[in-house]
Amino acid sequence: MIPSRFGFALDGYSGSPELASPAFLASFLSDTCEAAGMRLIDLAIRNVEGSIPEGERWHDEGGISAHALISTSHICLHTWPKDSFFMLDVVSCRPFDIEHVKTFVLLRLNVKAIKRFEVTVDDDGDPMVQDGARACARATRRAAPAAPG
Repeated sequence: MIPSRFGFALDGYSGSPELASPAFLASFLSDTCEAAGMRLIDLAIRNVEGSIPEGERWHDEGGISAHALISTSHICLHTWPKDSFFMLDVVSCRPFDIEHVKTFVLLRLNVKAIKRFEVTVDDDGDPMVQDGARACARATRRAAPAAPG
């Protein structure tokens, strides 16, 4: 049997100075696993300091990439602390309460604005991606204003 896919991608702006703290991010990933009812297998956190030189097409001022290997897939978080920006993916082949985990993330990362939120549900072999503004509109409006433009 081919496994199903459940998860979400959330890109946003945080009001937390702890986006630059490996210890905070390790705790965040561990607690996100718990909030989703997932079993954590391993954590990897890497500080990426300006790995692409300024002036090149994909200049990167650095940040932290953090990965939680879970028994049913993974949680990945990439942060750009200088911009207060992050990108988070939570993926599992087992269903979980996406709304509950999203609310946990919004509060824990002190999210000030959401740039992108997409939900992926593939429970019968037919992928469905919903815009987060429709899928979780009420929680999104309560928790964060639109991305700065």
